[in-house]
Amino acid sequence: MAILSVALALRLGLAYASPGASYDIESYRIQAQAVWAGQNIYEVTYRHPYPPLWMYWPAVALKLSEATNLPFHFWVKGPAIAADLGIGWLLFAWSPAASTTQRRRRAMGYLFNPIVLIISAMHGQFDSAVIAFILLAARWSVDRQLIRSALSLSVAVALKGFPVLLLPVFLIGLASWGQAALYAALTASVFVLISAPYFAVSGRRLLGIVLSYNSTSDHSYGYVLRELKINGAAVTEPLWVTLRSIARWLQGAATLGVMAISVWRKWPLERRVAAMFVAMYAVSPGLASQQMLWIVPFLILTRHRRALLIYTVISTAALILFYACYFPDVIFLPAAWSGEAIAVGRLIISAVWWLMVVGLLGVLLNGRSAASNGD
Repeated sequence: MAILSVALALRLGLAYASPGASYDIESYRIQAQAVWAGQNIYEVTYRHPYPPLWMYWPAVALKLSEATNLPFHFWVKGPAIAADLGIGWLLFAWSPAASTTQRRRRAMGYLFNPIVLIISAMHGQFDSAVIAFILLAARWSVDRQLIRSALSLSVAVALKGFPVLLLPVFLIGLASWGQAALYAALTASVFVLISAPYFAVSGRRLLGIVLSYNSTSDHSYGYVLRELKINGAAVTEPLWVTLRSIARWLQGAATLGVMAISVWRKWPLERRVAAMFVAMYAVSPGLASQQMLWIVPFLILTRHRRALLIYTVISTAALILFYACYFPDVIFLPAAWSGEAIAVGRLIISAVWWLMVVGLLGVLLNGRSAASNGD
């Protein structure tokens, strides 16, 4: 409880002091205003490229900010902060047979990870809420509480669409085709129920916006190719355009590859999810800052401590450079950094980040136990 209290206090302080990424915070405000105006968010703006569930919290946050002296950007970060604490608790409780010291180390490895702090408490993205439900689904799946697991994964899908890519790794090992079909149907249930009113009036537009959404190329090899294209390296343009157009196919191929290897290696579920996220990092040309958070709790559970340290250091450096260039107030800088040296630095750190991810994928795919090799 002391660790959770310190983690909460730290997040509340950062959430209040940092105004958040201006584009996302403004998007949340637009969503909130649309909700209170009774508007269909998918018809009036493109500022909500996700399923409908999340936008109701910004509406609540807007009223809370009007009723208190606390700003909107503070209240809208609430679910991410709560989810962070929930993830810390789940990591602590994951293996009751482990020593208390080991369990505390797992929780602290997430709760005080700079990637998590930047994304949840400072930027203001809510991906930790999605990851919390994925982690809870994994815990219940391990405990064979499959209905609870499927419903938890369904909430994750209803918040942001990407968890549906994890469905195949959750289906591996189920006892029968009927059980797998029920699990898949339950996984879709919350999204279908929440989206039903919007389907009735603008289903095609809702699906078009949600399914066509591609993450921005802010990091990794996608950023390198994009910047080289912008700066006149014509040879990179067709490659960048092609990779963006086939991003879904690349992610699907990564899913099939991880499924095949995980069945062959008989991996535990948390390792399957970690490998899935790393495979998507490696192949996706679009990578936004918040996506760097996805793997952190699952990498902790695989017990590859050196890999976690390297991932954290390089990802944090990439995030700091990104915010320093585009959203300096998120990390308390008075002005944006600019200049050729900064641009080259971003290209280098993006390339290093992608190479690190490829190496991490190799670590996860080699099948060795982290406990046995000292990691």
